[in-house]
Amino acid sequence: MTGALLGGADGYQAFRYGTILNQPTWWQKFALYAVPGPNWPVPLLTLAANKVSLGADPSTSRDGDQAAATLQARFDWNHDGTYDTAWAPLGAVSGLARSPGTAQMAMQVRDAQGHVATTRRRYTAGPVLALNPPIFSAAFGGSVQVTIDAGPAAAGKTYFLLAGISGSSPGFLWQPGYPVPLNVDWVTTGLANDPTGTFLQNGLGTLDTNGRAVATFQAPPGLLTPLVGGSVTWSAIAGSFLGGPVVPAFTAEARPMPIL
Repeated sequence: MTGALLGGADGYQAFRYGTILNQPTWWQKFALYAVPGPNWPVPLLTLAANKVSLGADPSTSRDGDQAAATLQARFDWNHDGTYDTAWAPLGAVSGLARSPGTAQMAMQVRDAQGHVATTRRRYTAGPVLALNPPIFSAAFGGSVQVTIDAGPAAAGKTYFLLAGISGSSPGFLWQPGYPVPLNVDWVTTGLANDPTGTFLQNGLGTLDTNGRAVATFQAPPGLLTPLVGGSVTWSAIAGSFLGGPVVPAFTAEARPMPIL
């Protein structure tokens, strides 16, 4: 064994399983230089989705010859090849899906020797928007509460509520990887230019500690009569985009509001 490790030929045959099989004292010598099982970390992940908030816990990950405290993990929340978190000791972390729907994420675990193992999970992020009531009467007018609920990982993000009467397809691209399911029209630009004005209040703001906000749309009787039989479609974007570089967090689904 020693000769083989030094590059000589003396111990060559010891590395053959057929030779070492019936030599118990040789196994004892090998144990000084070998580790049980593959010498790579085993990445184990618990993942939960709350709206577009993701909670991940890699703390059960393990390694054959190292303590879990020596392991580090990082996360790619949308499996695009760019990891969203830096290497850090094992522990619960949170992130955001880019939009409601089914997607995939990746986690890597690294040991002290630099060995990296990867695991992946598929998840379904829930819807973000809710309307109360879900319809609007053109004849009677009134108000509709539009609730954004993205889950706690979105706390403190700036949101911008969007609406239009031209449907949700094909929509537009806000930032690379962040499509918005809303066709821009005069309603979109009108409300966007006055997100806290006459017809829409609290359409621009900051999500609270639970990742929630409530906006109110209101219109007097008869104003939306030309739209009867159609729908106002709502969506939203969130991130950091006021007074600095745009850093997107998520986009909401399309939520139609029929006009009766």
